[in-house]
Amino acid sequence: MKLKSELYIAASQEAKELYQQTLPKDGFFNCEALTLSDILLKIDRDATLLDSLSARVYFKEVAISLFKKLKHFQFSKDRLFEDSIDLMFEFYIKVRLNSIELGEFFSGDKADDIALIFSEYEELKRRLNLYDGSDIVLNVNSDELIDFIDSYESVLVDWQFFEDGISFLNSFSLEKLFKSIIQDERLSQKLNTEPKQPQKECIDITLNRVFDFADEAKEGVKIAKKLISDGIDPSDIVVVASKLDDYKHHIVSALDEYNLRGYILNAKDFSTSAIYYELKSLKTQKEFEKYAKDASKKLSSIPQKLKKEYASYVNTGLSLAKKSFEMLGRLQLQNYKVSFEDIFTQLALNSTIEFGSRKDSVLITEHNQVLKKEFKHIIYIGIDATHLPQKFSENFLYSQSHSKLLHISNYYKDAVYVYERLKANSHHLYLVTAQYQNKRELQISSIIKDNFTKKLEAFDVSDVVSLNDLLDTQKQIVIDEKTKEYIISKELKAKNRYNGVLDIQEQKSIRFSASRLNEYRSCPLRYYFDYILKAVSPQEFDEDTFSSAESGTLFHAIVEEFANDFKYAREKNEELDVASHAFSLLDAHYQNALPKKDGKVYESVLHKQKKVELQVAIERFVRYVEDGKLDDFVKAEHKFDFVMDGNSFTGIIDRIDIDEANSKITLIDYKTSKSHKNSGRYDTKYEKLREFKEFQLPLYHFFIDQDDEYKKYEKSESYLLTFVGDMKDNYCVRFGQTSSTSQDEKKRVFLLNSEAKKRFRDEISKIADGINSGNFYYQPSEDACQYCPYFSMCGEGVRSESKF
Repeated sequence: MKLKSELYIAASQEAKELYQQTLPKDGFFNCEALTLSDILLKIDRDATLLDSLSARVYFKEVAISLFKKLKHFQFSKDRLFEDSIDLMFEFYIKVRLNSIELGEFFSGDKADDIALIFSEYEELKRRLNLYDGSDIVLNVNSDELIDFIDSYESVLVDWQFFEDGISFLNSFSLEKLFKSIIQDERLSQKLNTEPKQPQKECIDITLNRVFDFADEAKEGVKIAKKLISDGIDPSDIVVVASKLDDYKHHIVSALDEYNLRGYILNAKDFSTSAIYYELKSLKTQKEFEKYAKDASKKLSSIPQKLKKEYASYVNTGLSLAKKSFEMLGRLQLQNYKVSFEDIFTQLALNSTIEFGSRKDSVLITEHNQVLKKEFKHIIYIGIDATHLPQKFSENFLYSQSHSKLLHISNYYKDAVYVYERLKANSHHLYLVTAQYQNKRELQISSIIKDNFTKKLEAFDVSDVVSLNDLLDTQKQIVIDEKTKEYIISKELKAKNRYNGVLDIQEQKSIRFSASRLNEYRSCPLRYYFDYILKAVSPQEFDEDTFSSAESGTLFHAIVEEFANDFKYAREKNEELDVASHAFSLLDAHYQNALPKKDGKVYESVLHKQKKVELQVAIERFVRYVEDGKLDDFVKAEHKFDFVMDGNSFTGIIDRIDIDEANSKITLIDYKTSKSHKNSGRYDTKYEKLREFKEFQLPLYHFFIDQDDEYKKYEKSESYLLTFVGDMKDNYCVRFGQTSSTSQDEKKRVFLLNSEAKKRFRDEISKIADGINSGNFYYQPSEDACQYCPYFSMCGEGVRSESKF
């Protein structure tokens, strides 16, 4: 008997998977569920399709190879490299799929540069016989598409394609192909539309308000935990987020904390793993093959509990490395100057690892991934106005006014549609929202708020207990029985069971920063509260002024943008009015930072006072620039990562200057706290360096010692730089200086020679070992304890207030 052949055209991957689950198991029907993209791939079988990440790498290498020929754009590996070319690739795909001429956007050198990059990229694809996502759509014509679909006896079309004002096709080219299917006479007899799911309202909606985004993720997990403890099957629960990237790391942490099984497809960043750094250092195919063989042996010795996650990292890494060597070979044959590390890094930085197992787990996903499947319980996080609706994605090549031209969705309509679908697909909807972000008060999105017909009650999770709570309950000290021992312990300086936390295992995959190292050196117990318990000390939120941190962020943003503009103008031999440009940037960033009340910008007298203080600092910065102190500037806000003695380190260098003539590199960190020359603050930084107790600047040097781009310079120095405070005759002060060439006691310059580096390295290793082994004892000192928010919680605080 001939099988009945049916095609289901799905609007999304979710719809495709749901339909596949409904197919009969008796084998009588030969049914296939495909998205429109799947169909196009089946028609163009000869195409070697590039995934999005690989296509971006090829595009970037083309752009880099052309930068000497470009007149308007200048791409190099040190300024706006990743973001700029990524955005240009995104623009390339949109322009091709929507058949738009570049003249619709710009003209002159800018248009010529973009046209050159686009044409060279297309030529590279042609020579290598490769196709990206836009080629697959454009290579198939409507006749080929209709012939393919006509080979099925019947065709069922997903009802979501016909939703008013909502498009499940991301370009006009795809829409045109879809319309050719719907309007073709040959298909009219066999084409049917899937019945739309009946609209219904969920039984009840609750609203839980919490402090910040981290608490929001934790609250969502607690609700899921509570439901499961009440007998609900995990498969009937889903946690959805409006923007999962903002929450996934918090969710992973909360799942562990509350011992809940969850599944997140793109949960962990591959580039944070030790395997990334190991593979990144490979030079040859032979080294890769040896690594793969050794990794397979090592996997067999890993404890069962850790094997799945380790295998995920290894398999992802090996797959990326294999792909990188293949791409390297192709590009080198085309005379592109590129290394394995370049390609592998680009792929790895955008690759993720799944968390958990699908079986018996709560699904955690983006809110637009559950538009058809029904769940009894949907937990919705990220419903504040900053997340919902999605904001227009900035791209330096087009603006929001080009949205219709580029087939960009109406984010507001999309968000309304998603919320309505979530209500229709759930029996119970649990809304969770944060009240603050970086001391700014958040408002619930109007999309959610406008749907309230009554005040929503909170879902009670007060009885949900974390693993830490359970451990604390089990380890409670019975004071009545141990009073004498406890009181005596308060007088002891040595480590004991009452004045610190011992043998609490820290995660081995931690990446150490200077702030982590400095805090542990100052007091390991405070490190434990801050970085492991992630305790939040009480803070007052004052919307009438900027906090010190906010003022610092403002200053950093202004000088970073100015430095990049200054460098660009110098490279182009263009004049830049230093003072005018610096103060215009101040005005723009200041206005952008002001809070909003009732939809309007709010500026208080205290905000204006802060602006005056910033104007003084910027005035000093202008004098600094006019004196030629920025002439060697190369890069701002450089994020670095490196491995030393088996530990991973990370950080950000505010500014890098390079004096090529003298083979010298200078690393600078801006400080904006109100410090006075006679306060001793500058001397303190210098003294801490001399005592090997300050790690920020030494970490900078350890990084450049390992970096191929920077280790070639014979001389290096670093220093902290401030334009704030009582400086009278000076417009700035350097402090905490280090140098690889000489020491100057009068200028407080510390010689960072090989002996000093060894001392710092030993100190850093000791701290890393202490953290990894779980030694979090208290370490009282006047400096550490004076302003410590946890003073009353540790042995030193109890002893200082004790009457005994």
